[in-house]
Amino acid sequence: MSGLCDPSYCCPECFTDDWLRDTIETLSQHVGDCAHCGSKSVRLLPALDLRDAFENVMTCYSQVMFGENMSPDEDPTEVGEYPAVLMQDDFGIFSDLLDDSDKQAELLDEILWRPQHKGSGPGFDPSGLYTHRETLFDISLGDEWDSFCRQIKKDPTAQWEYDNIDRWVTRTACSVPAGALFYRARPGYTRKGRERLPHSGTEIGAPPLSKCKPARVNDEGQRVLYCADQSHTAICEVRPLRGEYVSIGQVRLTAPLQIADLVNKLEAPNPFTTTVLRHEVEIHKVLRAFASQLSRPLDWRDDETDYIPCRYLADRIRAAGLSGIRYGSTMDRKGSNVVFFEVGCGEILNSSLVRVSEVDVKYTIL
Repeated sequence: MSGLCDPSYCCPECFTDDWLRDTIETLSQHVGDCAHCGSKSVRLLPALDLRDAFENVMTCYSQVMFGENMSPDEDPTEVGEYPAVLMQDDFGIFSDLLDDSDKQAELLDEILWRPQHKGSGPGFDPSGLYTHRETLFDISLGDEWDSFCRQIKKDPTAQWEYDNIDRWVTRTACSVPAGALFYRARPGYTRKGRERLPHSGTEIGAPPLSKCKPARVNDEGQRVLYCADQSHTAICEVRPLRGEYVSIGQVRLTAPLQIADLVNKLEAPNPFTTTVLRHEVEIHKVLRAFASQLSRPLDWRDDETDYIPCRYLADRIRAAGLSGIRYGSTMDRKGSNVVFFEVGCGEILNSSLVRVSEVDVKYTIL
């Protein structure tokens, strides 16, 4: 069948999600023009064939109901949103060819509509408002974590009521092989006569206990080994000035290690196939919140209590039996940092001395 332009069919170009696009390509038995996105001579699939997948996405949402997930003094339009808008905001499902919420809603209506026979009704109310809230007092894990971060800054002995961190972070575990190279930077150099020499050996390794100040993942007097996966990232992390000298040392792991990778292992759950999707999305969001917390730069003028939640996270990651954490670098978006809990996990190799020739400054007017 070709030339078909029937709104009950959709095509791969209606969506950005790879799983949806592959599913349509695989199951399609028709070629024609898409009535929704306007694409010509494309694979077409009855929209109803995607119903089960989209019903799985709908498990993330509840219809706005007074007394159940909305209080009488709230405005329904502030609590809820149309399902197509929620899906697009949460998962980016629809392509730019469906460039407004009305087109997205029309396609979603075709997908989730149920035939009016044998007592079955619509799978959702196309004109209803939906929300992430399940109950009137529903609070997300992310909100609970933000609340706990404020609490632990005031009381460093606090424990998170919803703490399953050691179990959640095992999802992000990855193996780093023996021989893997990392980089450490230290501002300045040593002198031998008039010659400038880079810091090397123990001078560029982890500082001694007496000089271990509280930092991102360590308490005072606690030794850890902060590294970067690229030399450029390591230099950026020490925030050098133009013209300043920086020593760079290589660190080679002497044994394979398991670390929490909060950069490469934060893959979002497939909203169409993941069971208990709402719960999995919540865990994914809180893991991303952990990654953001660890990556956040601390200005030397800021309150040092900002790192107390990071140290709590690091303790829980240690408790999971992992040997370190990979987290994003906000000083170098193309690189990442790795902190190893055992300073003897690697050997210091050669060092080199560089001089910073340029510092790229970007800013936002407040």
